[in-house]
Amino acid sequence: MLIKAGILIDGTGQPPQYNCCVAIENGKIIAVGHETDFSQDLVNEAVDHSFYTVLPGLIDAHVHLFLEGIADMKIRQLRWRESKEIPC
Repeated sequence: MLIKAGILIDGTGQPPQYNCCVAIENGKIIAVGHETDFSQDLVNEAVDHSFYTVLPGLIDAHVHLFLEGIADMKIRQLRWRESKEIPC
């Protein structure tokens, strides 16, 4: 798979790369370059994120673990009211 990136920040401390492509195979990044570095067939079928900044490996670490993924507010309020036995 090929991803077109508007801006690529690779996390190595190098300056951002602009208008480049990221090649992915078996879930791993195998190459980074410009469109001319890849076959035209691959470029034609690329996922176009050229209007976005791509940060491979970025993890959203802002989570609320105590909410346990409960989206329904009524159920969430009931869950908060449940008593928990704390082992001594």
